[in-house]
Amino acid sequence: GKNPAFHVGKVYAYFADQIAKSIATELNCECTVILISQNKAPLLSPQRIIIQLSENRSQKEIQRILERVFSQNWI
Repeated sequence: GKNPAFHVGKVYAYFADQIAKSIATELNCECTVILISQNKAPLLSPQRIIIQLSENRSQKEIQRILERVFSQNWI
């Protein structure tokens, strides 16, 4: 069965929300984040991360935010 406390949908929804809020606040633009998992793959490494922004922003800034959000919350 599924673990309701650590279900991939709940975990990824939380992280997508945290990433989108951080990007929107720090880079001053609208943001949508989608995290995609793969069956039997480790939960800690999404297969894909899709980020859509309302305006062009630096990849380095986005990567920095991603790394920070994941490192702060996986512990």
